[in-house]
Amino acid sequence: MESDLHQQIANMRQSLFDEVFSLTFSIELICSFHFILIRQSEWSIEKSLFLKLQEILGDYYKTLEMLSDKYHPNFAEEVVTMYFTDSTERLVTIEQALDKSPLNFDVLDRYLYKLKGSSASIGAKQVWATINEMRDRLKERDIEGSKTVLEQLKKDHDNFRGRIEPYFQMLRQVGSSETSQQLKQEK
Repeated sequence: MESDLHQQIANMRQSLFDEVFSLTFSIELICSFHFILIRQSEWSIEKSLFLKLQEILGDYYKTLEMLSDKYHPNFAEEVVTMYFTDSTERLVTIEQALDKSPLNFDVLDRYLYKLKGSSASIGAKQVWATINEMRDRLKERDIEGSKTVLEQLKKDHDNFRGRIEPYFQMLRQVGSSETSQQLKQEK
């Protein structure tokens, strides 16, 4: 039973990093990251920038997990929970700013930039990519396009939450059962 739960957690964790998304990237990203080469069988293929970004952003979350220790076993969960509190408020602020007339593009871009940074720091790669798409729309002064992308951003944010929260629930289940076993062994 317990090993099944551990296997479920491992599978769920891996699925958080394996999912492939179709993303739109801005020119600034092309300048920021290098293409990578991967040898596969007898030929070399150039992987897209997307795959490199997926690897980098996935590693940010993995780093959060590695920072957990016996004194802070739920460190990653605590950081992600703070992210959801903050990012939910930021999304509301962004939506309100987008509805103001006249629209202050610089202020809106600053809000998005902050959300982009916090999303990248926890590995919310799809949210991060959608923010880039929205920033591109704003640079083009495409207000209607920005509103459409904002709706997608909110969906991506909810999807990320919906995928990671069950993972944390399973970790808590295993953590409490392992803690009780450790207490029994100490007696």
